[in-house]
Amino acid sequence: MKKQLLILVLLFSIHSIYAQNSTDSVVKPKIEYRKNIFSFYPLGLIGNSLLVSFERRITTENALRGVFGFGSAENTSISNLNNLLELYGEIQFRIYPIQLKKDKLNYGFFVAPYFLAKHRSFSREVITNIPTGQFTYIDKRETINTAQSAISGGVVVGYNYIFLERISLDFYLGGGMMYSDVKTPDDVRDLTINEYSNGVKLQIGLSVGISF
Repeated sequence: MKKQLLILVLLFSIHSIYAQNSTDSVVKPKIEYRKNIFSFYPLGLIGNSLLVSFERRITTENALRGVFGFGSAENTSISNLNNLLELYGEIQFRIYPIQLKKDKLNYGFFVAPYFLAKHRSFSREVITNIPTGQFTYIDKRETINTAQSAISGGVVVGYNYIFLERISLDFYLGGGMMYSDVKTPDDVRDLTINEYSNGVKLQIGLSVGISF
């Protein structure tokens, strides 16, 4: 009886060791995901600008996104600016703390500090009423050439959604501080439009792209 019990214990021990080795030898499936996203910002067209971005995944939880823009127009209907030329650059360091699906790492909520720089030049017609008599005036028209530059930094919070395995829909909202430098021949700072003025600024983005 003791021999039979000893044999059973020995067989059970061998089986346990074999099962443990088999479990350890199983290779866990590697999570595969597309590391790049190229996107287009359709709302930029409202401001006569073409905005695109490229995002590169660094780790499973971090990514870098660069946003690049160019704008040009002979006349803008919203701001009434002439001969507009604008350049835009932004970089975001994205942190994805929550992954809604472990096999799709470009997918979920993110927090991102950002830094941007932009510059534009344009001309604008200024009309001044000059009195010529007690009740008479003449309009003096003057074209002022203006150059504006600004830098800004802050934090945005957003959501990146991947559907159909490749299509990216990205939205973020946040804000930060902006510093601008307005340059005109006569230092006419009242031509500064709110988009380039100093102070706290809202930062919002909506883009559609493709992951690869």
